[in-house]
Amino acid sequence: MSRSYPALIPIFFLMLACARDEGQPPPPAGQPAGPPHGQQAGAPPPPAGMGEGATAPPAAEATTPPRERILGAWTMALTEAQQRQYRLLELAFRDPPPSADELARLDLDQSEQLMLTSAMAGRAQDPNDPSIAELRRGLEELASANLEVTGERLVFTFAEEREEATYTVASEENGVLVLHTVTPHEGGTVAEDVQVTFEGEDKMSLLAQGDPEAAPQVFVRRKPVAAAP
Repeated sequence: MSRSYPALIPIFFLMLACARDEGQPPPPAGQPAGPPHGQQAGAPPPPAGMGEGATAPPAAEATTPPRERILGAWTMALTEAQQRQYRLLELAFRDPPPSADELARLDLDQSEQLMLTSAMAGRAQDPNDPSIAELRRGLEELASANLEVTGERLVFTFAEEREEATYTVASEENGVLVLHTVTPHEGGTVAEDVQVTFEGEDKMSLLAQGDPEAAPQVFVRRKPVAAAP
C-alpha cells in the first residue's frame, strides 16, 4: 500500500525530517532508544492503545481460520522504540518547551538530541515551516491510525486521511496469509503482496513483500476476543 504501508507513518523518519534540513545524516534505521528516565521530564505517554499489545488482553487461543480472523477493526501498535520516538516528538511541540534540565533527564543519545533540538528550533523560528507541519501531521495520524478489514478491502485511516486497497488471498499456509493488494495511486494502481502473521486472535503483523527495507507493522484488534476462562 503506497505511502502508508507497511510502516504507516514511520515516526523514526519523521524525526529525521528536521535533521535532514540541517544536512545531518540519519542514524541507522531501527536504532533502539531506551525508555525515558521517569516521566518527570514532561514527556506524555503515547496515545492509549498504541503500545505494542497494549490493547489486547491475554491472547485468546486462535481457533478462527486466518481468512476470517483478519476481518474487523484494528489499531496500529507501536514498538517500545517507536513509543519513545513518539514521546520525544510530543515533547518537541509542548508548551512551554522543555527546559535544559528536562532534556538532560531524558538521557538522549546524540541522534535524539539532534532531532529534538532541531524540531524545537524549527518550530520556534517558523511554526508554519513545511517540515514542522509534516511532523505535526505525523503525530495526528499516529494518534488515529486504524485499519478496517472487510472481505475484499483494507481501509487505512489517519486523522483526516483515508486510503483503501482491494485484496485477494494469494496463499494461506501454516496460519500465515499472503494478500495481493491493489491500491489506487495517481490515476493508476499499485500492486503489492503483503504477508499477514497472527499472534492469537487479536494481534497481527503486516509485512510488505519485495521491499528489503520494509519492517512489519503490528496491529491489535479494537474489540479483542475474550480469552477462555
